[in-house]
Amino acid sequence: LTQRLQIHDLTISLNDLMGLPLNNALTLDADVSAASVSVPSREECVRIAQQHSPEIQAAKQGVEKAKAGLSAAKDAYIPDITGLARYSYQSGVPFLVHNFGTFGVSFSYDLFDGGKRVAGIKDAQTVLSEAELNLTKVEDEVEVQVETAYDKVEQLQGLAGVAAEALKAREEASRVTDRRFEQNAALDSARSEAHAKAVSAQASYLEATLGLSLAQAD
Repeated sequence: LTQRLQIHDLTISLNDLMGLPLNNALTLDADVSAASVSVPSREECVRIAQQHSPEIQAAKQGVEKAKAGLSAAKDAYIPDITGLARYSYQSGVPFLVHNFGTFGVSFSYDLFDGGKRVAGIKDAQTVLSEAELNLTKVEDEVEVQVETAYDKVEQLQGLAGVAAEALKAREEASRVTDRRFEQNAALDSARSEAHAKAVSAQASYLEATLGLSLAQAD
């Protein structure tokens, strides 16, 4: 009764998630062989994660921003040079030409600034080093996450294989018990017990397969 109530509750929740009528009857397919997800190789997974991880992209932007800050700090050593040109017309002085042009250059540079520019460059270099270290840290963290998820997939693949072998053994034992019961060589209770163990092994196999599918999706 408890299991039937649990199945009813889970069925209602599943119908609600899929947008079906809440009391819609569902028939579950026991064949889960097609539920396996195609997973790329371990190296391909790491490469994809590093290319598309939002954390890594944000860390790379931080490095670019720090590089721009360092460049701006170094630009403080560039002197300010301004060019100018002017065209003039005069008629007040008779012996001078009426039309003439004027050209010039303005040069400005601070010789002494109390070490402000040097301190600014050192600060910018520190910020850049921190940004690069953060990028390396984030890349390592993403790779660890992928490696951990991939290890879990491989582990659950092994468990699913063991569960499949156990299911085959239980089904064969159930078949043998049925034959013995037909020949009056086994009790009905033994046959019921063998069937129960086979059903339990099937449930374990379905559970292992579900865990593998979830790990592959992750």
